[in-house]
Amino acid sequence: MPRGHRRSEPNAHFNEGVYNDRRQTPGLRQGNSRKGSAYTPAPLIQQIPNLIRYNKGEPADAHELLIVLIIDISEPISQPFQGQMVSTVKCSSCDRSTTKTDNTQDISLHIEEDASLSLEESLYAIFQPEILDGENAYWCDTCQTTCRATKTLSYTRKPKTLIIRLKRLILGGKIQNHIPFDTTLDLEPYMTPGHSLTHDHALV
Repeated sequence: MPRGHRRSEPNAHFNEGVYNDRRQTPGLRQGNSRKGSAYTPAPLIQQIPNLIRYNKGEPADAHELLIVLIIDISEPISQPFQGQMVSTVKCSSCDRSTTKTDNTQDISLHIEEDASLSLEESLYAIFQPEILDGENAYWCDTCQTTCRATKTLSYTRKPKTLIIRLKRLILGGKIQNHIPFDTTLDLEPYMTPGHSLTHDHALV
């Protein structure tokens, strides 16, 4: 979920494509002053695979493009979408906790085919403690072995505009379950202690 991207060479090609497209499009060069003139974004569309680091044959969707655009556009525009989330893992053997903080722009919710959960219930499930055990056991640097541990997620800074992605695709189809939600979303229960919210989110 949390991700931190850096501007890379493919995006330099994309930006160059934006510049060249503007320069070569008569309607745009003239400010679209001519009646009936239109901007044709074909060169920009051709650069999208480079922008999202797309490899032929791999799945890709509009959500991935949106997140990359948010990360790579200018800071004043992307700032409302930027949040910060902390992952805390506590070893059950020595009680030592380790934390990792990442920037995040969205939350992805897995939609279960045989469940009828609301948006709030699905969100609640993500922030519940996860037990790391068995094949998924945690390597503890203090104990110098794999141990049973508990992992939790919380926000240290919530984004002003939170993007929630509903992951509906399954092998051979798409889950069509209706996902009910309220008109507001309270993220206060998912904030790290000592970090509070200033307002709720309106859902649209």
